[in-house]
Amino acid sequence: MTTTTTTSAYTFAYAKTSDDYAVNVTRVINDQIAKTAKSIELLGNMIATAYTENIAGQMNYDSWTAYVNAELIIDGFKPDAPARQLLVSLLRAVDMPYEDIAKIVRATSRTVKTDAEKQGLTSKRAGKPESKPASKPASKPATPATPAGKVVTVKPADEKVITGIKRLMDAMDAATLDEIIKYAQTVKSQRTPKAA
Repeated sequence: MTTTTTTSAYTFAYAKTSDDYAVNVTRVINDQIAKTAKSIELLGNMIATAYTENIAGQMNYDSWTAYVNAELIIDGFKPDAPARQLLVSLLRAVDMPYEDIAKIVRATSRTVKTDAEKQGLTSKRAGKPESKPASKPASKPATPATPAGKVVTVKPADEKVITGIKRLMDAMDAATLDEIIKYAQTVKSQRTPKAA
């Protein structure tokens, strides 16, 4: 009979015999989860800024897609659904076409469009956007919220979406949460009927 022993892929820097080993391990894991979520948001903002600042054109590429194919190393990068949805919201906020977002998040254009629709960032009747030329003038960096004054009513979110949003919010810093609260209050006030 053969016995197989597996070893873990990571060794924690705490003595396994200490009383608080499990607490320390859990804390370190939660810290890493928070860092990872913040890293995804930072990545999305960096890509959105590169897109709006026309980095592709500055590097003499004919299109954003050509730039992504040649310069960005995305092999092995496949965000899970909540991370992908955050990236979609950040990149749609700067009007990046579905096809270009799909290339970055390693999903189909249909999946990206569905994510955008669930977040109210497009309508189901919206046409397929044309890919932006590399010579597009620079505009403002991305924000995850829908532009001010444009509130789109969407179907109620299911439990999985709400759970994903809660996880993302758990990893956000106070300033980002304040911005989201302010935006949520604006949306709520625009959807609440006013007394005559």
